[in-house]
Amino acid sequence: MPKFKFFPEDFIPDAKLMSWCKDQGLSEKQVSEQLERIMDHEFQPMRSCATRTFRRWIRNAIQWGHVVPTVTRQYRQPEVNTETAEQQQAKFESNIVQLNEMTRRVVK
Repeated sequence: MPKFKFFPEDFIPDAKLMSWCKDQGLSEKQVSEQLERIMDHEFQPMRSCATRTFRRWIRNAIQWGHVVPTVTRQYRQPEVNTETAEQQQAKFESNIVQLNEMTRRVVK
């Protein structure tokens, strides 16, 4: 694979890369804008894989605040513990009793 100092001008993101960008929360317009920016960048040291270089470019752009994800990701809501302190204490004590009973059976 030939190395490049400037990003290949004929690079077109494939469906897999576009899907990855979408998973990062970027719209097609944002991907296009980042593609324009990367074309003007001179890489030191030289790079060999355009796809990997572009993924890293996108990660850095998000991390450094150069691009803000606009597509919201679907996250699972964390479970909220609604038990009272008394309920938690009762559950804890019940677990201790069960562990003691299991220990007695193993020791016998």
